[in-house]
Formats: sequence, C-alpha cells, structure tokens
Amino acid sequence: MVDQSIHLLIRKFFTTYIVTVLASFLMAVSSVFGKGEWELARNSGNELIGWMFVYIMYIGTIVLFFGNGVTLVLEWVRVKGIIPHSWIIVVLHGIFGMALGLLFPYWLLVLYGMATALGYGIIDWWLRVRPLGPKGMIIVALSPVILYGVSWGTLQFLSPPMPPFTIEEAVAFATAGGDGTSIGVFPDEIGRWQGTVDGYQVVRETSARVIANNEYIVTFSESWTKDAETNSRYLSYRVERSGMTFYKREGEDPPYLKRK
Repeated sequence: MVDQSIHLLIRKFFTTYIVTVLASFLMAVSSVFGKGEWELARNSGNELIGWMFVYIMYIGTIVLFFGNGVTLVLEWVRVKGIIPHSWIIVVLHGIFGMALGLLFPYWLLVLYGMATALGYGIIDWWLRVRPLGPKGMIIVALSPVILYGVSWGTLQFLSPPMPPFTIEEAVAFATAGGDGTSIGVFPDEIGRWQGTVDGYQVVRETSARVIANNEYIVTFSESWTKDAETNSRYLSYRVERSGMTFYKREGEDPPYLKRK
C-alpha cells in the first residue's frame, strides 16, 4: 500500500511537471509569434523565456492544486471500478479542465484549460501503463531544460542585433529624470550653458567620452566666478544601455546651491 502511494505521488509529480513545462512553452511561443508577425524582434529568446516563467507560475499553480485535486478524485473513481475505462477518465480530465475557463467570458481560456487537462490525462495514463525508471526520470527532468535552452539560444541567434548605443543616447539616459537632483541644472545634451546665478558667473557643461563598446563616461562640470572667488566641481557616471552607476566626483557644491 505504501509502495503504491509512493508510485502514485511520483507519477502525479512527473505528470504535473511535464504538463506545466509543455503548456508553458507552447503558450510562450504563441505569445511571441501569435501577433500575426513571424519576423523576429530583438531579444526574442529573452522574451520567450520571460513568457515561459510567467506561464509556469500560473499554469503550475493551477495544475498543482486544482488539477491534482481533480485527478486524485478521478484516480479513486478508476481504482474503485466506478469508471473502469481509461479513455473516459482522460475525457473527464478535459471536461474538468474547462471549468476554470467557464469562470471568465473568454473562450480561449476554456480551450486552453481543456487542452492542458486532456494532456494531463493522457500523460498520466501513459506513465501509469509505462512507469518511469530512474533513467527515464532523469531524461524527463532534463528535457525541459534542454528545450528551453535550445529555444532561447536559437531565437537569440536569429534575432536582429541591438542597434549601437550612441553617445547621445547615453547623455539622454543620464539626464532623464534629473529634475530636483544634483545633475538637474546641467544641459540635457552635450554642450555648455553660461549665465549668472546670485551674482556668480557660472559655466555648466555636459560632456561624454567612450570607454568601451556601448559604454560611456558622462561628466557634468561646473565652474563659478565672483570677484576674486573662483571654484569648480564635476561629477561623472558610467552609462550603458542597461543602466548607469556613479563613477567619480571632485569639488564641493557651489555656494548659490548651498543657500537653497
């Protein structure tokens, strides 16, 4: 009895695992390519993996709790001989799979739920008549990893490359949302501003230089003069497409900023 329970739990675990990863993969593919455009976008592999993880969370949760609850009841019905035919049990899986979709006025959810549940019933039946050995368990466990990895690599390889990250884009990235910060007073693009602030002759300059491919140092420098008083400061950031980090700073804030 204990051995039967263990085998049942192992079978339900692998059925849940297989159904979740396959359904998530197919729905992720439909999300990437289901817009009527078969031309690959940039980073299609990353998009596919992102959708996979989203669907795994939702589908896995539904199958784990609702799906396994239903299938355990159907398993009891089959073992008791109430419904001895396996094909009827499989069909009942599909019917119960439609239930969640009927809660929402969206027929695709009904279709997806039924297809996923039918898949569960078929795989569960197959694993019951052909139980997995240790080697089969390893293959089943690793197959989704290989499938996801190959799909990601293929789509990333076939996707068009990202355009170069230009120096102008780096400056725009660094100055975006700068209002109210220490860099909010500097020009939003490469260039210089001159003017008078509280009696000080002020020069503010935004500049940038390349340090690596698609990577820049954006510098904000400021100098001020009043009578015999002259001083300056600068602060710089390392900027790339994915973000920016503080790089270096020298000098103190000008006196007209300290008074505000």
